Amino acid sequence: MPSLLPAASPVQDSKEPSPEPEGTPLESETATKNEKTPSQSAVQLTDQTNLLPFKQVITVFMALALCVVVSALDSVIVATALSTVATAFNAGSIISWVPSAYLMTSTAFQPLYGRFSDIFGRKSAMCIAMSLYMIGNLIAGFSKSIIQIIVFRGIAGAGGGGIIGMMQIIISDIITLRER
Repeated sequence: MPSLLPAASPVQDSKEPSPEPEGTPLESETATKNEKTPSQSAVQLTDQTNLLPFKQVITVFMALALCVVVSALDSVIVATALSTVATAFNAGSIISWVPSAYLMTSTAFQPLYGRFSDIFGRKSAMCIAMSLYMIGNLIAGFSKSIIQIIVFRGIAGAGGGGIIGMMQIIISDIITLRER
C-alpha cells in the first residue's frame, strides 16, 4: 500500500513529516500576488500626482504658518487680558470659562474638520474654519457681557481647532512621504 506521507528529502529526517505550508492556499496565493519589493513600495510612496512646485509649497507653508501663529497668539493675548476683562465685567469666578470654552470647542471640532474636508475639500474647510475663528473673535471683542464673551470664544475655538487640523492635513497633502 503506498504511503500518503511525502518522500523524505536528503536534508529531512525520514521519520518526521514535512512541514505544512503556512496559511491556506488562498492566503498564500494572494500574499505572493500582493508582495512588493522595497523599491516598488518606495516608488509607490513617492508617486503622488498633485505635487506643487517648490515656490508654491513655500507660499502655502507661509500662509499656513501665519494662520497658526495668529491662532496661537490669540491664546496668549486672551490669557494676558483676562484680569482686565474680569474687572470690567465684574466676573471673577466665571472668567476661567473664557479660555476653557475656546479649548473645549477647539478639541471637539478638530476631528470633524478632517471628515468635512474629505467631503467638501480642503480649501472649503479651511475657509470655514478661518471664518468661524474671525467672526467668533470679532463678536467676542464687541460683547456686552461675560456670557457673550464665553459663547463667542467657543465659536472662535470651533474655528481655531479647524485651523490647526486643516494645517496638518494640507501639509500632508502637499508634501510627499519621502520628503516628510
